[in-house]
Amino acid sequence: MCERFWTLPTSYGFASLLFTWNVTRRFFLEPFVGVAVSNGVSAGDATHNPIGCTTLIHSGGNIGYRLDDRWSVMVTLDHISNGNLCSRNVGVNNYGAKVGYSF
Repeated sequence: MCERFWTLPTSYGFASLLFTWNVTRRFFLEPFVGVAVSNGVSAGDATHNPIGCTTLIHSGGNIGYRLDDRWSVMVTLDHISNGNLCSRNVGVNNYGAKVGYSF
Protein backbone atom coordinates (compact mmCIF):
# COMPACT_ATOMS: atom_id res chain seq x y z
CA MET A 1 0.00 0.00 0.00
CA CYS A 2 2.74 2.48 0.89
CA GLU A 3 4.67 1.70 -2.32
CA ARG A 4 1.59 2.45 -4.45
CA PHE A 5 1.08 5.76 -2.61
CA TRP A 6 4.51 7.02 -3.72
CA THR A 7 4.14 6.00 -7.39
CA LEU A 8 3.46 9.04 -9.56
CA PRO A 9 0.96 8.84 -12.45
CA THR A 10 1.82 10.00 -15.96
CA SER A 11 2.92 13.63 -15.98
CA TYR A 12 4.40 16.02 -18.53
CA GLY A 13 6.02 19.42 -18.75
CA PHE A 14 6.38 21.61 -21.83
CA ALA A 15 7.87 24.72 -23.38
CA SER A 16 5.95 26.29 -26.26
CA LEU A 17 5.73 29.37 -28.42
CA LEU A 18 2.35 31.13 -28.15
CA PHE A 19 1.14 33.73 -30.65
CA THR A 20 -1.73 36.14 -29.93
CA TRP A 21 -3.85 37.30 -32.87
CA ASN A 22 -6.43 39.99 -32.15
CA VAL A 23 -9.49 39.19 -34.26
CA THR A 24 -11.39 42.19 -32.89
CA ARG A 25 -10.75 44.49 -29.94
CA ARG A 26 -12.27 41.86 -27.62
CA PHE A 27 -11.86 38.47 -29.37
CA PHE A 28 -8.44 36.86 -29.83
CA LEU A 29 -6.85 33.55 -30.91
CA GLU A 30 -3.71 32.05 -29.39
CA PRO A 31 -2.22 29.05 -31.22
CA PHE A 32 0.84 27.40 -29.66
CA VAL A 33 3.40 24.74 -30.56
CA GLY A 34 6.41 23.35 -28.73
CA VAL A 35 8.10 20.38 -27.09
CA ALA A 36 6.94 18.31 -24.12
CA VAL A 37 8.69 15.72 -21.95
CA SER A 38 6.68 12.93 -20.30
CA ASN A 39 7.28 10.18 -17.76
CA GLY A 40 4.90 7.90 -19.72
CA VAL A 41 6.48 4.64 -20.83
CA SER A 42 6.47 3.10 -24.28
CA ALA A 43 4.26 0.06 -23.52
CA GLY A 44 2.43 1.43 -20.47
CA ASP A 45 2.19 -0.07 -16.99
CA ALA A 46 -0.13 0.13 -13.99
CA THR A 47 0.46 3.84 -13.39
CA HIS A 48 1.78 5.28 -16.69
CA ASN A 49 0.10 5.81 -20.06
CA PRO A 50 1.66 4.11 -23.12
CA ILE A 51 2.82 7.40 -24.64
CA GLY A 52 5.48 5.77 -26.86
CA CYS A 53 8.26 8.38 -26.49
CA THR A 54 9.61 10.55 -23.72
CA THR A 55 9.95 13.61 -25.99
CA LEU A 56 6.65 14.75 -27.47
CA ILE A 57 5.08 17.50 -29.59
CA HIS A 58 2.92 20.00 -27.68
CA SER A 59 0.28 21.93 -29.66
CA GLY A 60 -3.10 23.56 -29.28
CA GLY A 61 -4.71 26.89 -28.86
CA ASN A 62 -6.97 29.26 -26.98
CA ILE A 63 -9.99 31.23 -28.11
CA GLY A 64 -10.42 34.22 -25.85
CA TYR A 65 -12.63 37.17 -25.02
CA ARG A 66 -11.43 40.29 -23.19
CA LEU A 67 -13.95 41.38 -20.57
CA ASP A 68 -12.07 44.66 -20.02
CA ASP A 69 -8.46 45.95 -20.12
CA ARG A 70 -7.32 43.50 -17.40
CA TRP A 71 -9.61 40.42 -17.41
CA SER A 72 -10.16 37.80 -20.10
CA VAL A 73 -11.73 34.34 -20.42
CA MET A 74 -10.56 31.57 -22.74
CA VAL A 75 -11.46 28.08 -23.87
CA THR A 76 -8.46 25.92 -24.63
CA LEU A 77 -7.33 22.71 -26.34
CA ASP A 78 -3.97 21.30 -25.29
CA HIS A 79 -2.54 18.24 -27.11
CA ILE A 80 0.63 16.17 -26.72
CA SER A 81 1.70 13.22 -28.87
CA ASN A 82 4.82 11.92 -30.56
CA GLY A 83 3.56 12.48 -34.12
CA ASN A 84 4.13 8.81 -35.08
CA LEU A 85 7.87 9.13 -34.36
CA CYS A 86 7.81 6.08 -32.03
CA SER A 87 6.22 2.63 -32.05
CA ARG A 88 3.10 3.88 -30.25
CA ASN A 89 1.39 7.24 -30.57
CA VAL A 90 -1.14 7.54 -27.76
CA GLY A 91 -1.78 11.26 -27.47
CA VAL A 92 -3.24 13.17 -24.55
CA ASN A 93 -5.87 15.91 -25.04
CA ASN A 94 -6.85 18.44 -22.39
CA TYR A 95 -9.85 20.73 -22.81
CA GLY A 96 -10.71 23.49 -20.44
CA ALA A 97 -11.41 27.08 -19.61
CA LYS A 98 -9.08 29.78 -18.27
CA VAL A 99 -9.49 33.14 -16.64
CA GLY A 100 -6.70 35.64 -17.31
CA TYR A 101 -5.59 38.79 -15.54
CA SER A 102 -3.04 41.23 -17.04
CA PHE A 103 -0.79 43.21 -14.73
